[in-house]
Amino acid sequence: MAPEIYRLSQRQFGIEVIITHGEDTLGCNMPKCNHIEADYRIVLYVIKAIDRGSCSIVVRTGDTDVLVILVGHSKTFLDMCENLSLTVMFTAGSRTQYFDILKIAKYINLEYCKGFMLFYAYTGCDYTPHFYNIGKTKWFDLYIKDDAIKKTFTTVCENPLSYDVDVLYNLLNFTLKGYGFTDGTITLLRGRYEVLMRKSTKNFRQLPPSPGAAVVQARKAIFVAAYQWGKADSPTITYDHLDQFGWKKTDQGWAHTWTTTTFPEEDIYRLAYRTCGCTLSDCSGGCHCGKHGIECVSTCACKGKCKEIREARAMVAVSSGSASSRGSVRARGRGTTSRRGRTGARGKTI
Repeated sequence: MAPEIYRLSQRQFGIEVIITHGEDTLGCNMPKCNHIEADYRIVLYVIKAIDRGSCSIVVRTGDTDVLVILVGHSKTFLDMCENLSLTVMFTAGSRTQYFDILKIAKYINLEYCKGFMLFYAYTGCDYTPHFYNIGKTKWFDLYIKDDAIKKTFTTVCENPLSYDVDVLYNLLNFTLKGYGFTDGTITLLRGRYEVLMRKSTKNFRQLPPSPGAAVVQARKAIFVAAYQWGKADSPTITYDHLDQFGWKKTDQGWAHTWTTTTFPEEDIYRLAYRTCGCTLSDCSGGCHCGKHGIECVSTCACKGKCKEIREARAMVAVSSGSASSRGSVRARGRGTTSRRGRTGARGKTI
């Protein structure tokens, strides 16, 4: 059937139709391609069109992933054709929009376009879950203003096996910014507790991810952006190191890993059911937070400042204790002198 459609389209409409079936391509001289999805296989066709002299290309899609992948490979396209015009005709329902891919890439910065794919994968795509109630617009606003995170995303996307503790730390800090924690001094667990204590929090889905879940999310995003989308300009992709990027081998094949945490995080939920009544005027560490060995936070009655009060009181207590000790020594010294005096008097009497 495919050859007949191909020949009919050429004869009737004077256009060239490329039909793919598995790894084979009918309609043009292209090597076998093992890309799983058309989302990133389209990159090869754009490259092929540029090779054949096309400088004005339109890609029609209804999937945002395609737009992001094309932006990620913009530098490659421009290296092949400086005068290239690449437009995405994006149709969703009855609405059609046109996006200038190269203009978007230059707005982000061509040097960081590879990392843009990792940003998109990390904040939610077909392969990774989205962050509840935080849209792409908010994430993009945070991303576009932060050159450090753009550089981090790009470096990891170009060298996926190079990610380390510092990279994960930057990713987790970027995640916390999405929940309003911008100073970089708070941990994910503390952020989860703070969000849980907000009056606007109605369910656990509104919390930031646990550290274990965030790390797995980062690893999966790195694999998708670097190994699948990042290598879309090559006809053959090797899916190596899956066990290092959020999947595990089972008897049925590869399965998702959702977290690196091996124990349930019950304490944070149990603690949240009571409100800490700690106040600055009477802060002894016997409040609800103190009994469970955690510090008060801004949602407590003391606004999280009780630790400073306790430390100040401890210093005063230490100073008072030292003064009392010196006073006792002096008192004992006076008593001894007195007894010696009495002894001497009795000696004279004897």
